[in-house]
Amino acid sequence: MVITAIAPNLERWPAPGSPRSLPAYIAQKKAQAQRMLDQVEQHFPGFGSHIETLIVGTPTTIERYLLKNWGAVGGPKNMLGQQMLNRLHARSE
Repeated sequence: MVITAIAPNLERWPAPGSPRSLPAYIAQKKAQAQRMLDQVEQHFPGFGSHIETLIVGTPTTIERYLLKNWGAVGGPKNMLGQQMLNRLHARSE
């Protein structure tokens, strides 16, 4: 089973061209992953103990591979009151 979780994050992340092997970047990724897992665990106790592989994509990753400015995933609002899940999305078959 594959589960994708997306959460807002207002921290500063390195630019896409920056080295991503820096200890500070790796620690930041781990801290944010743990923050998200803690939130999921509030609704699904024991969830984290069943994870076999965890891949963390950061705003840096999203900007580098998807060319989305500052790692945005939702795109701009097209009208007032339009929430992220109601916006246009890139879809494939």
